[in-house]
Amino acid sequence: MPSERVLSLEDSASVERLANLRNPLSHLRNVNNSSNLTRRSMNADQEVSDVLKADAYFAIGIAIKVLSKPPFKIGS
Repeated sequence: MPSERVLSLEDSASVERLANLRNPLSHLRNVNNSSNLTRRSMNADQEVSDVLKADAYFAIGIAIKVLSKPPFKIGS
């Protein structure tokens, strides 16, 4: 059976980006850390809620993209 990649290189990069978004939320970072949510909000000149919304849209998009691949297909 030939070796098949479930995730493309682009998908892998997106999943890594998603993990990098999640980790600072799960493990508190100092406000001076560039991945801190407040710092990201200030750097983007956006409300924290807008930064979180963009992160959520990105996360949902990745989930849909990956789970729509043939290895995850359910039914006929």
